[in-house]
Amino acid sequence: MYRAVLRATYSTAADASAPRRALVVHKTSRLDYERKNYPDLTVEQMKEKLTAQGTAYKRLLARHAAHAESLREISQSLRYYGVEVRERCWEKCKGEDIQWSDIVFAAGGDGNFLRTAGAVSNHDRLVVGLNTDPKHSEGYLCMKPSPTHSLADIIDRIVKRKFQVTRRQRIRVSKGGRQLPVLALNEVFVGEKDPSHASYYELQTDDRRPEMQKSSGVLVYTGTGSTSWAYNMNKVSESQVSRVLDSLHREGVVCSLQPNDNREELVQRVTEAINESSIYEAEQCSMKFTVREPVIKGIFAASLTHGCAQRYVLVICTSFLFLSISPSPLPSLHHSLCDYPSPPSLTCTPHRLSMHIHSWNTAVVMDGQFHFNLENGSVLSCQMSLSDALRTVVAVDL
Repeated sequence: MYRAVLRATYSTAADASAPRRALVVHKTSRLDYERKNYPDLTVEQMKEKLTAQGTAYKRLLARHAAHAESLREISQSLRYYGVEVRERCWEKCKGEDIQWSDIVFAAGGDGNFLRTAGAVSNHDRLVVGLNTDPKHSEGYLCMKPSPTHSLADIIDRIVKRKFQVTRRQRIRVSKGGRQLPVLALNEVFVGEKDPSHASYYELQTDDRRPEMQKSSGVLVYTGTGSTSWAYNMNKVSESQVSRVLDSLHREGVVCSLQPNDNREELVQRVTEAINESSIYEAEQCSMKFTVREPVIKGIFAASLTHGCAQRYVLVICTSFLFLSISPSPLPSLHHSLCDYPSPPSLTCTPHRLSMHIHSWNTAVVMDGQFHFNLENGSVLSCQMSLSDALRTVVAVDL
């Protein structure tokens, strides 16, 4: 999920001329995906196969048709204004296509937007998300048509420069001094490939003593990501808050109510306040990290589970994995991109954080779309820079 926490930073109505070359990167519909997997099946055979799998075939056809019609409307609207258009599905989109364009449209849902945004390294390139199936896709990062305005209306305002933009901060990752080919808009996850396996590591921040931890991984996220996976990972429930209030009451701590409040309203208010506190602006140039599901028993502790930093360096050695987090530049390493959100209970801003991870079969996953293996001895660095921010539309003047 994404929450409405963005502020439009400036209007581009006075920006340069209208775009001349537009790249439309579209998702692959479920029907096209199945057709690619089973190219030898006839229409009837495909229908029988998908129906046997429990797929509502008529609904699948309707969603495919809606997506295709939206793509036609986008391209026709751009060409109406004399804009040269290239259409590419994500799998066939190349870097030269992005460099060729003045503006990039991600046509689909949030998944397609994240894939497209990750490949756009030019911070001046405008990326516009358009939801091509709003009846069945939320598309929080995308603008969508409504009963009062169509996709053609949105294109009209964009071509005429009547829109507002923001710059969403992103995370850059380098492995062994070489930059990975994508930038993370939401989050970076470091953990075991087998989700049933725990990660073992030694965690240290600033001058604190090293702490041995065991958990199911570490998540690093941006302001955009703070309303998505990180938000759901960190949020507390009303039942949890209620139990805390009960414990406080048993300890003799009295929680005063407002004049017209009742117990349920107090619990709801406290729960919302805690959950909202983990959200921050997409434009803010800082990364946050969370230790996911820390184990606290025996030799394992977890006094540090949540923090914020500007630079992260991850080194995987032959017998352990080493993560260093520091807001100041490190002389021997270049870019870094690792942060992990955690429950809003234990928060700090470390100048340096190190993690010795005694585990194997580790991977880095960026925005849930891009996977990279971490071999023993690998060096992974993470960094956020204003120059890597994604320029994207957040509102049009309709």
